[in-house]
Amino acid sequence: MEGTSIEEFEKQALEEADQMAVDSIKDNAEVSKLIYNSKSARDSIEVDGVVIRFHPFISRQIRHKISAMRRDVNPDDANSTDEIVYQTLALLCTEEPWNNPLTWRGMEIQGGDAQGYLARIMGKIAEKTDKMRNFRKVG
Repeated sequence: MEGTSIEEFEKQALEEADQMAVDSIKDNAEVSKLIYNSKSARDSIEVDGVVIRFHPFISRQIRHKISAMRRDVNPDDANSTDEIVYQTLALLCTEEPWNNPLTWRGMEIQGGDAQGYLARIMGKIAEKTDKMRNFRKVG
């Protein structure tokens, strides 16, 4: 692989490993059903009569996006950390206008509490994740 950087090689190797993993399960009906159900699953919080729907778990894709954002943030810059909150909320939420970071920024400018909403959503996700872990331990 002459002329290929280590980063490009690693990226290609990970992409190939991902594809092999997907190929290994694509014909399994039970796995396909579970994937379908998890992609369509939703949870919600209600704030003053407004329902905000979100993914009930943090998918691999969302984890990677959040991780990439965190690498680029300056912890001493409040605007930078606020942007991560808005972006994270937008990634987790499943419906408009909540899946747009500008909505969260605008709400915060008008006195809303984006960090509070993120904490509530993450709390529900953590609760559901704990229930799944405990179920797996027992089952």
